[in-house]
Amino acid sequence: MSRLLRTNLFVGLVAVFALALGGQRANAASWKVTNFKIDKELDDELEIQFDYTFDPDTPGDVVFLYVAAGQDEPVKLTGKSGHFKGIVSIKESKNAEKGTAGNRPIPILVYGCEVYTEKQARIWIKNRAAVESKIHTYYIK
Repeated sequence: MSRLLRTNLFVGLVAVFALALGGQRANAASWKVTNFKIDKELDDELEIQFDYTFDPDTPGDVVFLYVAAGQDEPVKLTGKSGHFKGIVSIKESKNAEKGTAGNRPIPILVYGCEVYTEKQARIWIKNRAAVESKIHTYYIK
């Protein structure tokens, strides 16, 4: 093989490799949740609290954060870090578990969406495209 052909082949391989890496989105966003506690169990709701920090892919990203129990409507969190004390619904998740036997778990999850609108964030959550983390599993009694 001539030197020119080897050089062109090497440059071509480097270009293909760079394009392949450039097309990949870094998913370095992450959640840290501590001090989770269920304060009160009501019929169709849980009163919960926890501390949280969300580190987005890029520090200046627009981020929408939520907490939700199972299939129920997400509750919006304020700020990229803080303390949440509030109520999450478990009504739809409980209804989905009716008539089942054994353990009836409902996951409590936090979601981070690096998007520009709340509408888009809620779509990401429904499509399971958000950065999510299970912080607790509640068992229906």
